[in-house]
Amino acid sequence: MHSPLLVLFAQKQGPPPDLLGGMVTVLAAIMCVSILIGLLALALSIMHLLAIYKTFNLISKRNRTMEPGMVFLAFVPILNIVWPFFIVLRLAESLRLEFEDRGWDTEGETFGYGMGLTMAILNVCGCPPSAGFSSSSTGGRFRPMECALHPASEAVKNKAPKGVDLHSRGV
Repeated sequence: MHSPLLVLFAQKQGPPPDLLGGMVTVLAAIMCVSILIGLLALALSIMHLLAIYKTFNLISKRNRTMEPGMVFLAFVPILNIVWPFFIVLRLAESLRLEFEDRGWDTEGETFGYGMGLTMAILNVCGCPPSAGFSSSSTGGRFRPMECALHPASEAVKNKAPKGVDLHSRGV
């Protein structure tokens, strides 16, 4: 007769093969979902930066405090931590100069500065602009950066004198 201690040590060690196969499947699924989320975040970042680029293109060259192409420096590692702050400051200043140059009322306008600065700070804290927030007043689809930039670019388009075609400037 065998000793119970000998039987315990003689058993095969490790998880059963079917459990190991299931763990690999779960890890592969998690990896695929993570890659899809990363690609979605990249696509949203590109669309966000394209919106800023188009807004800078709407501003006349003499009123720009930054060239439109410099927006894409946000993709440079390490620089992407501080660059959104420069984009927000320069876009707000450029829009202010453009509005004043056109003789439009700028009283009480922030040109997206507050919302843009908030999103730049949240980005540093680990909450990317593409994350979005819920809001009942916007049907649960509140996207802060979209709200910060869309009104500014729409204001430039809407306040243009009749007969001025802004679409010829690449919008």
